[in-house]
Amino acid sequence: GTIDIDLNHPSFGWIPFTVSPDDTGAAFDVKALHYEILAGDIAPFVPPPAPTPPPLDEVKSRAISAMLAWAGDFMGRFTADTPLDERLSWDAKEAAARAHIAGTADAAQVELLQAEAALTGETVDNLSLLILANAELFRQIVGRVSGLRRVTRDAINAAETPEAVQAVLDVAKAQALAMAAALGIAP
Repeated sequence: GTIDIDLNHPSFGWIPFTVSPDDTGAAFDVKALHYEILAGDIAPFVPPPAPTPPPLDEVKSRAISAMLAWAGDFMGRFTADTPLDERLSWDAKEAAARAHIAGTADAAQVELLQAEAALTGETVDNLSLLILANAELFRQIVGRVSGLRRVTRDAINAAETPEAVQAVLDVAKAQALAMAAALGIAP
């Protein structure tokens, strides 16, 4: 009769193969292989061991990388459409807007605000209020993301099992979504 085996083929790797003493088309002596199997000269198939789970340090490192990537992607929603040079001016624009609202803006601050307002068609007062509202929202977002990132990193580092690491990530994600919803910026 025939015998079904897994054969390590030189070109295709492990493949299912039916050994028959009548097979003459193989590139090796199938009849001899059939005889060796029946004679018990070939060890039975032993499945490979189950994959070894990665070490806890590696699980933690991957979790921290995933958390940092998520935080970066989340923050990118608020910065991605703004060139870096413009983002670097946000502090100066906020200071100019505060000074304008307080009536203490110097000539450079007035010029900064007027240049943008002239192009957008809004008043310097409205632009200043918009800048201040955006700055406040961004500070709240940055503060919460930074705090959650630090707490999550510490909890990941304190976790003693891969399952505990995953639980930390699950809790952090739920907290992040709740915070985003509270700020009206749910993804």
